[in-house]
Amino acid sequence: MILEAKTAHEVLTQLEAIDNAITIFIDVDDTLITPRSKTFRAAPYNKLIDEIKANKHLYNNYETIVSNWRLQRQSMLLDEAWPEVLQKLKQKFPVFALTKMDVGSFGNIPSMEQWRYNELSSFRCRSQDLILQTR
Repeated sequence: MILEAKTAHEVLTQLEAIDNAITIFIDVDDTLITPRSKTFRAAPYNKLIDEIKANKHLYNNYETIVSNWRLQRQSMLLDEAWPEVLQKLKQKFPVFALTKMDVGSFGNIPSMEQWRYNELSSFRCRSQDLILQTR
């Protein structure tokens, strides 16, 4: 089942009515969190980092560029209710947060897993269920 919702509370409302055993997968990027900078949230710049990643063979210092951007960027919750909603969902269902990030050392980031965990923890979205996909 795939649910469409515009807010965290809409997700909670739809899922609380379900009694069967389900597992919930939530995308981290641009669902839970997004860059705070308006530059990276609006076209055409919202695709800038994706374009650099798609053309990484053109950049000798690709990992340094992207890791430095990640280290300096500020993120924000897309909906301030997400931490509360995730806690409520986790009481009833297994909840997994998915992200497509590199793992291990990446440029100036010693551990991508720890960096992402710290980023999510700053929003009270800590989860032992965080899954990081490999490249």
